[in-house]
Amino acid sequence: LREADLGWPESPTEADVVREFENLHLLLSDTPIDNLADIIAMTDTRIISAISVMTEVFPAAYAVDRRLMEFLLLRMTNLSLQHGYCESSAVAYSALNMALGVQFGDYKTAYAFGELARRLVDQSPSGRYKARVYSLFAGFATPWIRPLAECAPLMAEAFRISCSTGDMAFAAYNTRNRITHEFMSGKPLQHVQSEVENAVDFADKVQLGLPTERFFGQLRLVRKLRCAGTAASSDDDAWALRETDPQPGVAMMISYHWVFRLVEHYLTEDYVSAQLAASRVETIRWAMRSSIEEAEYVFYAGLTSAALAEQHASEKRQLHLDALCRHHDRMTAWAENCPVNFGCREALLGAERARLEGKDSLAQSLYETSIQRARSGGFLQVEAISAELAGRFYLSKELGVPSDAYVRAAREAYNRWGCVTKVRLLDFRYLHLNER
Repeated sequence: LREADLGWPESPTEADVVREFENLHLLLSDTPIDNLADIIAMTDTRIISAISVMTEVFPAAYAVDRRLMEFLLLRMTNLSLQHGYCESSAVAYSALNMALGVQFGDYKTAYAFGELARRLVDQSPSGRYKARVYSLFAGFATPWIRPLAECAPLMAEAFRISCSTGDMAFAAYNTRNRITHEFMSGKPLQHVQSEVENAVDFADKVQLGLPTERFFGQLRLVRKLRCAGTAASSDDDAWALRETDPQPGVAMMISYHWVFRLVEHYLTEDYVSAQLAASRVETIRWAMRSSIEEAEYVFYAGLTSAALAEQHASEKRQLHLDALCRHHDRMTAWAENCPVNFGCREALLGAERARLEGKDSLAQSLYETSIQRARSGGFLQVEAISAELAGRFYLSKELGVPSDAYVRAAREAYNRWGCVTKVRLLDFRYLHLNER
Protein backbone atom coordinates (compact mmCIF):
# COMPACT_ATOMS: atom_id res chain seq x y z
CA LEU A 1 0.00 0.00 0.00
CA ARG A 2 2.94 2.35 0.62
CA GLU A 3 4.25 1.48 -2.84
CA ALA A 4 0.92 2.67 -4.25
CA ASP A 5 1.90 6.13 -2.99
CA LEU A 6 -1.15 6.49 -0.74
CA GLY A 7 0.70 8.12 2.14
CA TRP A 8 0.43 4.94 4.17
CA PRO A 9 1.97 5.22 7.67
CA GLU A 10 4.32 2.54 8.99
CA SER A 11 1.95 1.84 11.89
CA PRO A 12 -1.20 3.98 12.12
CA THR A 13 -1.56 5.95 15.34
CA GLU A 14 -4.51 7.72 16.94
CA ALA A 15 -3.25 10.96 15.40
CA ASP A 16 -3.37 9.34 11.93
CA VAL A 17 -6.95 8.24 12.57
CA VAL A 18 -7.96 11.74 13.69
CA ARG A 19 -6.42 13.24 10.52
CA GLU A 20 -8.37 10.80 8.34
CA PHE A 21 -11.58 11.70 10.19
CA GLU A 22 -10.93 15.41 9.65
CA ASN A 23 -10.18 14.75 5.97
CA LEU A 24 -13.46 12.84 5.68
CA HIS A 25 -15.51 15.82 6.83
CA LEU A 26 -13.46 18.17 4.68
CA LEU A 27 -14.32 16.05 1.63
CA LEU A 28 -17.98 15.87 2.67
CA SER A 29 -18.15 19.66 2.75
CA ASP A 30 -17.73 19.53 -1.04
CA THR A 31 -19.76 16.36 -1.71
CA PRO A 32 -22.63 15.64 0.71
CA ILE A 33 -23.39 11.97 1.35
CA ASP A 34 -26.82 12.34 -0.28
CA ASN A 35 -25.08 13.06 -3.59
CA LEU A 36 -22.70 10.11 -3.46
CA ALA A 37 -25.12 7.60 -4.99
CA ASP A 38 -24.48 9.31 -8.33
CA ILE A 39 -20.71 9.51 -7.94
CA ILE A 40 -18.69 8.34 -10.93
CA ALA A 41 -17.09 4.90 -10.94
CA MET A 42 -13.45 4.63 -9.96
CA THR A 43 -11.15 4.17 -12.97
CA ASP A 44 -7.65 4.34 -11.47
CA THR A 45 -6.60 0.68 -11.36
CA ARG A 46 -3.91 1.47 -8.79
CA ILE A 47 -6.50 2.81 -6.34
CA ILE A 48 -8.97 0.02 -7.14
CA SER A 49 -6.29 -2.57 -6.33
CA ALA A 50 -5.31 -0.78 -3.14
CA ILE A 51 -8.89 -0.65 -1.87
CA SER A 52 -9.38 -4.31 -2.77
CA VAL A 53 -6.33 -5.16 -0.65
CA MET A 54 -7.68 -3.06 2.24
CA THR A 55 -11.01 -4.87 2.03
CA GLU A 56 -9.27 -8.22 2.48
CA VAL A 57 -7.00 -6.86 5.25
CA PHE A 58 -9.92 -5.35 7.16
CA PRO A 59 -11.04 -8.58 8.95
CA ALA A 60 -7.47 -9.24 10.14
CA ALA A 61 -7.05 -5.62 11.27
CA TYR A 62 -10.34 -5.93 13.13
CA ALA A 63 -8.82 -8.80 15.10
CA VAL A 64 -5.28 -7.57 15.80
CA ASP A 65 -4.82 -3.78 15.53
CA ARG A 66 -7.35 -1.23 16.74
CA ARG A 67 -5.86 1.82 15.02
CA LEU A 68 -5.10 -0.01 11.78
CA MET A 69 -8.76 -1.01 11.47
CA GLU A 70 -9.99 2.55 12.10
CA PHE A 71 -7.43 3.97 9.69
CA LEU A 72 -8.33 1.40 7.02
CA LEU A 73 -12.03 2.19 7.08
CA LEU A 74 -11.49 5.94 6.97
CA ARG A 75 -8.80 5.79 4.27
CA MET A 76 -10.95 3.51 2.07
CA THR A 77 -13.85 5.93 2.42
CA ASN A 78 -11.72 8.98 1.69
CA LEU A 79 -10.15 7.38 -1.37
CA SER A 80 -13.62 6.57 -2.68
CA LEU A 81 -14.72 10.17 -2.17
CA GLN A 82 -11.63 11.41 -4.02
CA HIS A 83 -11.43 8.88 -6.87
CA GLY A 84 -14.93 7.49 -7.32
CA TYR A 85 -16.83 4.43 -6.18
CA CYS A 86 -15.70 0.82 -6.63
CA GLU A 87 -17.32 -2.39 -5.46
CA SER A 88 -15.13 -2.61 -2.36
CA SER A 89 -16.11 0.89 -1.24
CA ALA A 90 -19.43 -0.43 0.09
CA VAL A 91 -17.64 -2.57 2.69
CA ALA A 92 -15.94 0.49 4.16
CA TYR A 93 -19.15 2.52 4.07
CA SER A 94 -21.14 -0.19 5.89
CA ALA A 95 -18.50 -0.72 8.59
CA LEU A 96 -17.60 2.92 9.10
CA ASN A 97 -19.34 3.20 12.46
CA MET A 98 -16.76 0.81 13.89
CA ALA A 99 -14.43 3.81 13.62
CA LEU A 100 -16.76 6.80 13.84
CA GLY A 101 -19.02 5.71 16.70
CA VAL A 102 -16.62 4.53 19.37
CA GLN A 103 -13.91 7.07 18.53
CA PHE A 104 -15.82 10.20 17.55
CA GLY A 105 -19.49 9.68 18.43
CA ASP A 106 -20.40 10.51 14.82
CA TYR A 107 -23.22 8.00 14.44
CA LYS A 108 -25.27 10.00 11.95
CA THR A 109 -22.48 10.18 9.37
CA ALA A 110 -21.77 6.46 9.76
CA TYR A 111 -25.45 5.57 9.34
CA ALA A 112 -25.73 7.70 6.21
CA PHE A 113 -22.74 5.91 4.67
CA GLY A 114 -24.18 2.54 5.70
CA GLU A 115 -27.50 3.31 4.05
CA LEU A 116 -25.60 4.39 0.94
CA ALA A 117 -23.69 1.09 0.97
CA ARG A 118 -26.94 -0.86 1.20
CA ARG A 119 -28.37 0.96 -1.82
CA LEU A 120 -25.19 0.48 -3.82
CA VAL A 121 -24.94 -3.28 -3.25
CA ASP A 122 -28.64 -3.65 -4.06
CA GLN A 123 -27.89 -2.05 -7.44
CA SER A 124 -24.71 -4.07 -8.02
CA PRO A 125 -25.03 -6.77 -10.70
CA SER A 126 -22.63 -9.10 -8.87
CA GLY A 127 -23.89 -8.59 -5.29
CA ARG A 128 -20.43 -9.72 -4.22
CA TYR A 129 -20.38 -7.94 -0.86
CA LYS A 130 -24.10 -7.89 -0.14
CA ALA A 131 -24.04 -10.24 2.86
CA ARG A 132 -21.12 -8.43 4.46
CA VAL A 133 -22.63 -4.99 3.88
CA TYR A 134 -26.07 -5.98 5.20
CA SER A 135 -24.58 -7.57 8.32
CA LEU A 136 -22.15 -4.75 9.14
CA PHE A 137 -24.75 -2.06 8.52
CA ALA A 138 -27.36 -3.83 10.66
CA GLY A 139 -24.93 -4.84 13.39
CA PHE A 140 -22.91 -1.66 13.89
CA ALA A 141 -24.70 1.37 12.42
CA THR A 142 -28.47 0.93 12.23
CA PRO A 143 -29.27 0.40 15.95
CA TRP A 144 -27.88 3.81 16.90
CA ILE A 145 -30.23 5.66 14.54
CA ARG A 146 -33.18 3.43 13.66
CA PRO A 147 -35.44 0.97 15.58
CA LEU A 148 -33.86 -2.40 16.32
CA ALA A 149 -36.66 -4.13 14.41
CA GLU A 150 -35.28 -2.71 11.15
CA CYS A 151 -32.06 -4.70 11.62
CA ALA A 152 -33.72 -8.12 11.59
CA PRO A 153 -34.53 -8.39 7.84
CA LEU A 154 -31.01 -7.27 6.90
CA MET A 155 -29.42 -9.83 9.23
CA ALA A 156 -31.71 -12.59 7.98
CA GLU A 157 -30.75 -11.87 4.38
CA ALA A 158 -27.05 -11.70 5.30
CA PHE A 159 -27.34 -15.12 6.96
CA ARG A 160 -29.11 -16.60 3.94
CA ILE A 161 -26.50 -15.29 1.49
CA SER A 162 -23.56 -16.34 3.69
CA CYS A 163 -24.90 -19.88 3.96
CA SER A 164 -25.56 -20.08 0.22
CA THR A 165 -21.98 -19.01 -0.53
CA GLY A 166 -20.42 -21.27 2.10
CA ASP A 167 -19.20 -18.46 4.38
CA MET A 168 -20.37 -20.20 7.54
CA ALA A 169 -18.05 -18.33 9.93
CA PHE A 170 -19.48 -15.00 8.80
CA ALA A 171 -22.99 -16.43 9.15
CA ALA A 172 -22.19 -17.36 12.76
CA TYR A 173 -20.88 -13.86 13.55
CA ASN A 174 -23.97 -12.34 12.00
CA THR A 175 -26.18 -14.63 14.09
CA ARG A 176 -24.38 -13.72 17.31
CA ASN A 177 -25.18 -10.05 16.73
CA ARG A 178 -28.79 -10.82 15.81
CA ILE A 179 -29.36 -12.70 19.07
CA THR A 180 -28.08 -9.78 21.14
CA HIS A 181 -30.52 -7.56 19.27
CA GLU A 182 -33.36 -9.92 20.16
CA PHE A 183 -32.35 -9.96 23.83
CA MET A 184 -32.08 -6.18 23.97
CA SER A 185 -35.40 -5.83 22.13
CA GLY A 186 -37.17 -7.51 25.04
CA LYS A 187 -38.16 -10.66 23.18
CA PRO A 188 -39.37 -13.43 25.55
CA LEU A 189 -36.37 -15.21 27.04
CA GLN A 190 -37.68 -18.64 26.06
CA HIS A 191 -37.58 -17.54 22.41
CA VAL A 192 -34.09 -16.06 22.82
CA GLN A 193 -32.83 -19.25 24.46
CA SER A 194 -34.20 -21.36 21.62
CA GLU A 195 -32.54 -19.09 19.07
CA VAL A 196 -29.15 -19.15 20.77
CA GLU A 197 -29.26 -22.94 21.29
CA ASN A 198 -29.92 -23.34 17.56
CA ALA A 199 -27.06 -20.95 16.85
CA VAL A 200 -24.69 -22.97 19.05
CA ASP A 201 -25.64 -26.13 17.18
CA PHE A 202 -24.94 -24.34 13.89
CA ALA A 203 -21.63 -22.89 15.09
CA ASP A 204 -20.40 -26.24 16.40
CA LYS A 205 -20.01 -27.21 12.75
CA VAL A 206 -17.91 -24.10 12.02
CA GLN A 207 -14.28 -23.49 13.01
CA LEU A 208 -14.60 -20.26 15.02
CA GLY A 209 -11.36 -20.52 16.96
CA LEU A 210 -12.98 -20.55 20.43
CA PRO A 211 -15.63 -22.58 22.28
CA THR A 212 -19.07 -21.83 20.90
CA GLU A 213 -20.66 -21.21 24.30
CA ARG A 214 -18.10 -18.47 24.91
CA PHE A 215 -18.80 -17.05 21.48
CA PHE A 216 -22.52 -17.11 22.24
CA GLY A 217 -22.30 -15.75 25.79
CA GLN A 218 -26.00 -14.93 25.68
CA LEU A 219 -26.79 -18.60 26.32
CA ARG A 220 -25.46 -18.68 29.87
CA LEU A 221 -27.15 -15.36 30.67
CA VAL A 222 -30.57 -16.41 29.41
CA ARG A 223 -30.45 -19.80 31.10
CA LYS A 224 -29.48 -18.10 34.36
CA LEU A 225 -32.36 -15.62 34.17
CA ARG A 226 -34.80 -18.41 33.34
CA CYS A 227 -33.40 -20.68 36.11
CA ALA A 228 -32.85 -23.23 33.34
CA GLY A 229 -30.13 -25.39 34.82
CA THR A 230 -26.97 -23.27 34.63
CA ALA A 231 -24.71 -24.19 37.54
CA ALA A 232 -21.90 -21.89 38.68
CA SER A 233 -18.41 -22.96 37.65
CA SER A 234 -14.96 -21.78 38.66
CA ASP A 235 -14.16 -21.46 34.95
CA ASP A 236 -17.08 -19.10 34.22
CA ASP A 237 -14.77 -16.07 34.20
CA ALA A 238 -11.32 -17.68 34.26
CA TRP A 239 -10.79 -17.63 30.50
CA ALA A 240 -11.57 -13.90 30.34
CA LEU A 241 -9.38 -13.07 33.34
CA ARG A 242 -6.38 -14.88 31.85
CA GLU A 243 -6.14 -12.31 29.03
CA THR A 244 -4.35 -9.34 30.62
CA ASP A 245 -3.50 -7.54 27.37
CA PRO A 246 -5.77 -9.03 24.69
CA GLN A 247 -5.64 -8.22 21.00
CA PRO A 248 -8.70 -6.33 19.71
CA GLY A 249 -10.59 -9.38 18.44
CA VAL A 250 -10.18 -11.22 21.74
CA ALA A 251 -10.86 -8.00 23.66
CA MET A 252 -14.22 -7.73 21.89
CA MET A 253 -15.28 -11.22 23.02
CA ILE A 254 -14.05 -10.53 26.56
CA SER A 255 -15.98 -7.26 26.69
CA TYR A 256 -19.14 -9.08 25.58
CA HIS A 257 -18.57 -11.69 28.30
CA TRP A 258 -18.38 -9.03 31.01
CA VAL A 259 -21.40 -7.16 29.64
CA PHE A 260 -23.51 -10.31 29.91
CA ARG A 261 -22.12 -10.96 33.39
CA LEU A 262 -23.01 -7.39 34.36
CA VAL A 263 -26.60 -7.88 33.20
CA GLU A 264 -26.84 -11.20 35.05
CA HIS A 265 -25.44 -9.81 38.30
CA TYR A 266 -27.65 -6.73 38.21
CA LEU A 267 -30.83 -8.70 37.63
CA THR A 268 -29.91 -11.20 40.37
CA GLU A 269 -29.19 -8.21 42.66
CA ASP A 270 -25.50 -8.97 43.21
CA TYR A 271 -24.51 -5.34 42.79
CA VAL A 272 -20.91 -5.69 43.98
CA SER A 273 -20.23 -8.36 41.35
CA ALA A 274 -22.09 -6.25 38.78
CA GLN A 275 -19.84 -3.29 39.52
CA LEU A 276 -16.75 -5.49 39.17
CA ALA A 277 -17.97 -6.77 35.79
CA ALA A 278 -18.68 -3.18 34.69
CA SER A 279 -15.16 -2.11 35.69
CA ARG A 280 -13.71 -4.88 33.53
CA VAL A 281 -15.73 -3.65 30.55
CA GLU A 282 -14.77 0.00 30.94
CA THR A 283 -11.06 -0.61 30.30
CA ILE A 284 -11.81 -2.29 26.94
CA ARG A 285 -15.08 -0.56 26.03
CA TRP A 286 -13.51 0.58 22.75
CA ALA A 287 -13.28 -3.09 21.68
CA MET A 288 -17.06 -3.38 21.28
CA ARG A 289 -16.73 -1.27 18.12
CA SER A 290 -20.17 0.37 18.37
CA SER A 291 -21.97 -2.96 18.70
CA ILE A 292 -25.21 -2.70 20.67
CA GLU A 293 -23.62 -4.39 23.70
CA GLU A 294 -22.08 -1.01 24.47
CA ALA A 295 -25.54 0.41 25.17
CA GLU A 296 -26.40 -2.57 27.37
CA TYR A 297 -23.19 -1.93 29.31
CA VAL A 298 -24.00 1.75 29.85
CA PHE A 299 -27.59 1.00 30.89
CA TYR A 300 -26.85 -1.73 33.43
CA ALA A 301 -23.66 -0.09 34.72
CA GLY A 302 -25.70 3.05 35.37
CA LEU A 303 -28.39 1.09 37.22
CA THR A 304 -25.70 -0.69 39.24
CA SER A 305 -24.13 2.63 40.23
CA ALA A 306 -27.56 3.87 41.36
CA ALA A 307 -28.13 0.75 43.47
CA LEU A 308 -24.71 1.05 45.13
CA ALA A 309 -25.10 4.79 45.73
CA GLU A 310 -28.20 4.01 47.76
CA GLN A 311 -26.23 1.58 49.93
CA HIS A 312 -23.35 3.94 50.78
CA ALA A 313 -22.94 7.29 52.48
CA SER A 314 -20.76 10.36 51.87
CA GLU A 315 -17.71 9.89 49.64
CA LYS A 316 -18.51 6.44 48.21
CA ARG A 317 -22.07 7.51 47.52
CA GLN A 318 -20.83 10.48 45.50
CA LEU A 319 -18.47 8.31 43.47
CA HIS A 320 -21.34 6.03 42.49
CA LEU A 321 -23.58 9.00 41.73
CA ASP A 322 -20.87 10.51 39.52
CA ALA A 323 -20.62 7.21 37.62
CA LEU A 324 -24.40 7.16 37.17
CA CYS A 325 -24.30 10.70 35.80
CA ARG A 326 -21.63 9.73 33.25
CA HIS A 327 -23.66 6.75 32.07
CA HIS A 328 -26.84 8.82 31.93
CA ASP A 329 -25.10 11.49 29.84
CA ARG A 330 -23.94 8.83 27.34
CA MET A 331 -27.41 7.36 27.10
CA THR A 332 -28.91 10.84 26.64
CA ALA A 333 -26.73 11.43 23.58
CA TRP A 334 -27.83 8.11 22.07
CA ALA A 335 -31.48 8.81 22.86
CA GLU A 336 -31.27 12.09 20.93
CA ASN A 337 -30.27 10.11 17.83
CA CYS A 338 -32.65 7.19 18.38
CA PRO A 339 -35.39 7.74 20.99
CA VAL A 340 -37.13 4.48 20.05
CA ASN A 341 -34.22 2.31 21.22
CA PHE A 342 -32.77 4.44 23.97
CA GLY A 343 -35.49 6.82 25.19
CA CYS A 344 -36.88 4.44 27.81
CA ARG A 345 -33.39 3.62 29.06
CA GLU A 346 -32.40 7.28 29.26
CA ALA A 347 -35.58 8.10 31.20
CA LEU A 348 -34.93 5.33 33.74
CA LEU A 349 -31.32 6.38 34.34
CA GLY A 350 -32.62 9.93 34.64
CA ALA A 351 -35.22 8.83 37.20
CA GLU A 352 -32.59 7.11 39.33
CA ARG A 353 -30.35 10.15 39.07
CA ALA A 354 -33.19 12.46 40.12
CA ARG A 355 -34.09 10.15 43.02
CA LEU A 356 -30.55 10.21 44.38
CA GLU A 357 -30.35 13.98 43.94
CA GLY A 358 -33.55 14.43 45.96
CA LYS A 359 -35.66 15.60 43.02
CA ASP A 360 -38.68 13.47 43.87
CA SER A 361 -41.18 15.07 41.52
CA LEU A 362 -38.83 14.68 38.53
CA ALA A 363 -38.08 11.07 39.51
CA GLN A 364 -41.81 10.23 39.64
CA SER A 365 -42.34 11.68 36.18
CA LEU A 366 -39.33 9.92 34.67
CA TYR A 367 -40.23 6.50 36.07
CA GLU A 368 -43.62 6.79 34.38
CA THR A 369 -42.03 8.08 31.17
CA SER A 370 -39.65 5.12 31.08
CA ILE A 371 -42.49 2.63 31.61
CA GLN A 372 -44.62 4.18 28.86
CA ARG A 373 -41.73 4.38 26.38
CA ALA A 374 -40.63 0.81 27.13
CA ARG A 375 -44.19 -0.46 26.72
CA SER A 376 -44.54 1.40 23.43
CA GLY A 377 -41.26 -0.02 22.09
CA GLY A 378 -41.85 -3.56 23.34
CA PHE A 379 -38.88 -3.51 25.73
CA LEU A 380 -40.37 -5.84 28.33
CA GLN A 381 -37.27 -5.95 30.51
CA VAL A 382 -36.98 -2.15 30.70
CA GLU A 383 -40.68 -1.87 31.52
CA ALA A 384 -40.22 -4.41 34.32
CA ILE A 385 -37.10 -2.79 35.79
CA SER A 386 -38.69 0.67 35.62
CA ALA A 387 -41.82 -0.50 37.43
CA GLU A 388 -39.77 -2.30 40.06
CA LEU A 389 -37.60 0.74 40.78
CA ALA A 390 -40.66 2.98 40.86
CA GLY A 391 -42.17 0.61 43.43
CA ARG A 392 -39.04 0.82 45.55
CA PHE A 393 -39.08 4.61 45.27
CA TYR A 394 -42.66 4.89 46.52
CA LEU A 395 -41.97 2.38 49.31
CA SER A 396 -39.07 4.57 50.49
CA LYS A 397 -41.60 7.41 50.79
CA GLU A 398 -43.91 5.11 52.81
CA LEU A 399 -46.53 5.20 50.05
CA GLY A 400 -47.64 1.59 50.09
CA VAL A 401 -50.53 1.73 47.63
CA PRO A 402 -48.60 3.05 44.59
CA SER A 403 -45.60 0.95 45.61
CA ASP A 404 -47.65 -2.25 45.55
CA ALA A 405 -49.21 -1.30 42.22
CA TYR A 406 -45.82 -0.77 40.58
CA VAL A 407 -44.35 -3.96 42.07
CA ARG A 408 -47.28 -5.98 40.75
CA ALA A 409 -46.76 -4.42 37.31
CA ALA A 410 -43.05 -5.25 37.52
CA ARG A 411 -43.72 -8.88 38.45
CA GLU A 412 -46.20 -9.25 35.60
CA ALA A 413 -43.71 -7.80 33.08
CA TYR A 414 -40.83 -9.96 34.35
CA ASN A 415 -43.12 -12.98 34.10
CA ARG A 416 -44.07 -12.16 30.51
CA TRP A 417 -40.38 -11.68 29.69
CA GLY A 418 -39.64 -15.07 31.24
CA CYS A 419 -37.23 -13.86 33.92
CA VAL A 420 -37.97 -16.50 36.55
CA THR A 421 -35.06 -15.39 38.75
CA LYS A 422 -36.50 -11.92 39.16
CA VAL A 423 -40.06 -13.14 39.71
CA ARG A 424 -38.84 -15.32 42.58
CA LEU A 425 -36.87 -12.45 44.12
CA LEU A 426 -39.91 -10.19 44.02
CA ASP A 427 -42.14 -12.90 45.51
CA PHE A 428 -39.68 -13.35 48.37
CA ARG A 429 -39.25 -9.62 49.05
CA TYR A 430 -42.94 -8.70 48.82
CA LEU A 431 -44.59 -11.60 50.65
CA HIS A 432 -47.61 -9.50 51.51
CA LEU A 433 -48.51 -9.25 47.80
CA ASN A 434 -48.49 -13.05 47.49
CA GLU A 435 -50.74 -13.40 50.51
CA ARG A 436 -53.30 -11.16 48.87
